[in-house]
Amino acid sequence: MMKKNKVKKFLEKNWFKVILLILITVGILSFVIGQYFYSRKQRAEILLLEQQSQKQKNKALLDDCLEDVYNDYLANWNKSCEELKRENFCALSGTISNPMNEIHQKAKDECHKKYPQE
Repeated sequence: MMKKNKVKKFLEKNWFKVILLILITVGILSFVIGQYFYSRKQRAEILLLEQQSQKQKNKALLDDCLEDVYNDYLANWNKSCEELKRENFCALSGTISNPMNEIHQKAKDECHKKYPQE
């Protein structure tokens, strides 16, 4: 009974301080919890940006690889035309063009294996 009176008197004198302390505590907890969820969201956004950046790099590397393969294909094609004393981009017989086309396709496939896209 004596404790209840002491508590009651304390609260009558200090009710404002107690409410202020509760509000400050709730504010601090809200801030900490908010920072936790905000930082999780930021980490998720950073991870997403890194993944997108890697996809863009992979796409650029694939494009470069395919361009190199195509340029080699054209150079070999035109070299064959030159050996036959014809103009560049000439029509070649299947015995010459088929192996070239197969090599070209295999090289393109290697580019796609090396730099896969989703």
